[in-house]
Amino acid sequence: MNLTNIIGLLDSINEIRIVGKEFSINSTNCHLVGLYRSFRTLHAVLLSFNEEQRDRREQAEIEEINGFDLDGEPTVRESERAHIIFDEPVLQIRRITSKNTVLKSGESECSLLSNEIDKNIIILSEFIRAGWRCERFADISFDDYYIHDIVFNGEFDSIPDISKEITLSFGRESKRTLAEIPVALKIGSEEKEIDLDEKGKIYIRETKLVDMYAEMEKSFENEQFQKYYSPEEIHRQRTDFENNFSKQCPKGKFYAAVEYEAPENISVDIKLKSVLDSPPVPKDSCMAFLLGSDLLPVHDGMKVKTAVVDAPLDGDTEILDAEIFSVYEVSKPEEIKLL
Repeated sequence: MNLTNIIGLLDSINEIRIVGKEFSINSTNCHLVGLYRSFRTLHAVLLSFNEEQRDRREQAEIEEINGFDLDGEPTVRESERAHIIFDEPVLQIRRITSKNTVLKSGESECSLLSNEIDKNIIILSEFIRAGWRCERFADISFDDYYIHDIVFNGEFDSIPDISKEITLSFGRESKRTLAEIPVALKIGSEEKEIDLDEKGKIYIRETKLVDMYAEMEKSFENEQFQKYYSPEEIHRQRTDFENNFSKQCPKGKFYAAVEYEAPENISVDIKLKSVLDSPPVPKDSCMAFLLGSDLLPVHDGMKVKTAVVDAPLDGDTEILDAEIFSVYEVSKPEEIKLL
């Protein structure tokens, strides 16, 4: 940070309007600071604090220090556990409505206030200079709560009128929790009921080995795909895929696809125990695969989904010693009116 950066940040804040309204979602306390205009782009600033999440982070840090091994390397299980503990669902405000004003957003940033501290202090300082105060967050450490910068669609010459009554509409959020449920998966069709405790049940229908090279080749040969890309570009993409993916899964090896039924808002992450209890394997690139299913649900209120077990397997594999390691739960908060 230098004087030029400070001057640039100050000059980019052309107009502000204080809102200063508090609300809570589940166990997260929130404070809508207000709106500011940066040239012709309109932003909203939100603060959020979850005491339970803060305590979990602190406990995880203590356990990490106490269990630190100078000669060891954390396993995939330990690393993923830490990610889940430290991860907090990001609140996505998609629309702010006030009388005849409707502000829609498709873009936002969220970080601990202590990150990008100079920028965040300057933004909040401008609101403070204009008279904004917030007792609820006044004495909380910057390391413990989040600042959200919400960007609204369109261009603005001024901040639109906002009345005392404001309605907030939110996007969907995904929360990941640990499950660590052992499961033996047999290659082929099978009916296996898995209890996820308070999140209900899922039903495993089939586990099969999938040649990911053949799956990708289907994409490259797809007529719609070939309409958008030249033969030279398709050749380049095919070569890049094979070069990068061969480091993760050599040709002749397979991934496993686990087809299961679950409620609409529930998905599971399935990993091999041998992978979970080993150090992570360095990867030059990150690839994610989505596979569909031809199966139809046979249980009421369920949807057929597919989990990809992304570890190379031999073609004669019959049983996978695996775990339903974590569960993703998607939800959408109800609208909130701020008076």
